[in-house]
Amino acid sequence: SLQIQVLTTGGQPVSSTGDFIDTSDTEKGFICKNSDQKKGRCSDYKVRFLCPIDFCAPPPGCWTDWFDRDNPSGKGDFEILVKLQNENPGKICNNSLQIQVLTTGWLPVSSTGDIIDTSDTEKGFICINSDQKKGRCSDYQVRFQCPDNFCPPPQDTGCWTDWFDRDNSSGKGDFEILIKLRKENPGEICNNPLQIQVLTIGGHPVSSTGDIIDTSDTKIGFICKNSDQKKGRCSDYKVRFLCPPEFCAPTTQLPKSITTIAPWHTDCWTQWFDRDNPSGPGDYETLSALHAEYPGKICANPLQIQVLTTAWHPVSSTGDIIDTSDTVTGFICKNSLQTNGRCSNYQVRFQCPPEFCAPTTITTTTTPCSPITEPRLKPCIITRPSLSTIPLNTSWTQWFDRDNPSGTGDWETLAALHQQYPGKICAHPLQIQVLTTGGLPVSSTGNVIHKSDPLTGFVCKNSDQTKGKCSDFRVRFLCPSEFFAPNPDCWTQWFDRDDPAGSGDWETLRNLLEEYPGMICPNPVEIQAQTTAGHCVSTTGDVIHKSDTVTGFVCKNSDQQNNMCSDYRVRFRCPPKFCTRAPVCWTGWFNRDDPIGSGDWETLNELKRENPGKICPKPLQIEAQTTAGEPASSTGDVIYKYDTLRGFICKNCEQENKKCRDYKVRFLCPLDFCTPSRCYTEWFDRDDPSGSGDWETLFALQAEHPGRVCNRPVQIQVETVSGDSMASTGNIITTVDVTKGFICKNSAQLSGKCNDFRVRFLCPQEFCDQKVCWTRWFDRDDPLDSGDWELLCDLRKLYPNEICETPLYIDVVTVDTNSPITVTGQAFHIYSPTEGFACRNNDQKGCLCRDYKVRFGCACKCEIYKN
Repeated sequence: SLQIQVLTTGGQPVSSTGDFIDTSDTEKGFICKNSDQKKGRCSDYKVRFLCPIDFCAPPPGCWTDWFDRDNPSGKGDFEILVKLQNENPGKICNNSLQIQVLTTGWLPVSSTGDIIDTSDTEKGFICINSDQKKGRCSDYQVRFQCPDNFCPPPQDTGCWTDWFDRDNSSGKGDFEILIKLRKENPGEICNNPLQIQVLTIGGHPVSSTGDIIDTSDTKIGFICKNSDQKKGRCSDYKVRFLCPPEFCAPTTQLPKSITTIAPWHTDCWTQWFDRDNPSGPGDYETLSALHAEYPGKICANPLQIQVLTTAWHPVSSTGDIIDTSDTVTGFICKNSLQTNGRCSNYQVRFQCPPEFCAPTTITTTTTPCSPITEPRLKPCIITRPSLSTIPLNTSWTQWFDRDNPSGTGDWETLAALHQQYPGKICAHPLQIQVLTTGGLPVSSTGNVIHKSDPLTGFVCKNSDQTKGKCSDFRVRFLCPSEFFAPNPDCWTQWFDRDDPAGSGDWETLRNLLEEYPGMICPNPVEIQAQTTAGHCVSTTGDVIHKSDTVTGFVCKNSDQQNNMCSDYRVRFRCPPKFCTRAPVCWTGWFNRDDPIGSGDWETLNELKRENPGKICPKPLQIEAQTTAGEPASSTGDVIYKYDTLRGFICKNCEQENKKCRDYKVRFLCPLDFCTPSRCYTEWFDRDDPSGSGDWETLFALQAEHPGRVCNRPVQIQVETVSGDSMASTGNIITTVDVTKGFICKNSAQLSGKCNDFRVRFLCPQEFCDQKVCWTRWFDRDDPLDSGDWELLCDLRKLYPNEICETPLYIDVVTVDTNSPITVTGQAFHIYSPTEGFACRNNDQKGCLCRDYKVRFGCACKCEIYKN
């Protein structure tokens, strides 16, 4: 290497740390010894090296598919090249140029901490379990870069399918299986996809979730298992597939002369943009920069992004590791992430909503069209409208002039205008129009404009002008017509999920949606922020990093002169239909604590534990008053927590007089929770605490008592088998809710053992009213091959008219002993009344499933369903 450059991981130069450096050169690298430092410890550093240009030039060639032939269940993970070539003939070259290794969850090797035995283009990749401190390697996959002569000839890039989201993570995980997607969407996915693309349903890349991914390829599709996640549950994902050109082309030619309306729902794409190249830190085709450089050319909220190299090759052919590629940020490829030190040069385009591209007339030539090789429904010749055309069903706002150029310039930013004129501008304007306050166009002023787009607004900086000062401008925005229609207020409650003790105050929409499910609409119309004391943001003097309906609200401590943000809360305005909810009701008042100790802690978990069945699982709102009936907001106390996730907390140490008032709380719940009902199940006691504890889980109870517990209980009640209340036992309870059931672990108890408990569930009234009839037992398969597959679709074919259209329950037991699956200890792949049952041999410790039989519970309508 020619040079070495060293910075702290925070980006500061070495000189700013005061550290004594032992070594920093291109031969040895960088060394800082803790023993040399007065403060006893070095800062954390990162290094990079300057290399000759021929080292940085990407070698010609192409990348193979990813291969995962082994897992670390034996001696380790052995992805041996010669074995991979034998098992995948013709798919890996003999003289590969590079090897790339990632975990099967798409994480880099460096993140695992594993000690790697071998990783090269001659042997392949080896990780040995005995070398690891944790005793076992991670599971890895590999691919190889091959020379040009091995690569297939370049083909047309093909076309992307629609996005598909057939599953969510409420069961065992998110299973977007290709074969099932084809069945459910006939003709919409090709048989041989070239690529798969996966995002969360919120449009975020997989890498941002931290999920461990089981499968993501063009053969099987996408699988994320809840059991693999530290947080216990996968995010919800959507997938799409890149198909060959022949799948995209219509099978017939267009007539000689045709006039029709363009199908803009599939064809509202912008032009291609290439604003950056990888000569600096990488290729940054960010949406905000593109909006600024191409005002009015890209809609504010694109539906899709498409990326190709400037040579029109797909991203997958480059081997580059992509940092970001989504419709919120745009596209980022960082040179520092690449094995060859540099990204390819990319271009991007965006698909916009139909209203952004006004309908226009399409006329083909008088000569028959040649076969169309572009995406489906795209005609031979399109006269595309100007993007400045006003879309249908839109209107302009009034003119706004909030600033003048007497300071640093004229700043008519959308965020500031939203704050100054709440409710006057839609959250996501389609276009922006700018004139001087005298009514002249921007072009007549000769000003250099810094920003002008509907997402950011308008900015003109005095420092950019040759004459030293901008003109005075005004702006207006184009919004959908429904924004101007009479719209009743539909505001959420206030949310305060974070405080500025860490890097700042992060009230992000994504996190709020996860932490308060169902309480915020996915696409808010407006956001409002204030301090937790109720003061306006503008009074704090804080520099706000983000405040919009896409990201939410972010204040960074590093942006502040006083080093710390104020503590903020936010609320959102939602469409009226979001507020048209089912009727609700309030619980009684609860007062479990007083402020004699550290404060008044009316926490939701403790209140539920002490008052089983009296508070709904997910309250909609919380209200706090003093025990004398005075609202919490009028007491002047500093409130630490006040939400439906944690409950209510007031700390004595935060008060001027060092003591909180005494408070009581109540919660708003769905009406069906409060409505008197006699639809309780019987009491169940399936376990006792002789093992690891008392496990009265909902799934086990449903499996062992099919049809006697509803699928979605409203409440759970718990007591000891002798009838004592749960709270009276003093046991520390691990779980008590209507989705999982009840769990008490012996290891959590001071006495070393839980009491013996029983449970019952409150069910919807229709559960008690319905009568269930059971089919006969079915056993169509045995586990000699891949496992025991008793799927509903197969059983219907073998036994026509013997199973109802929509079974309510499924009952599964072993053929030989009639034992339910919960007592066999075996893992199952599918267990569903609408899908059937499947047990896979390779999921079992003993390598072979038991032989099972199934029956289905149906609503009693036909005589053929018998108990």
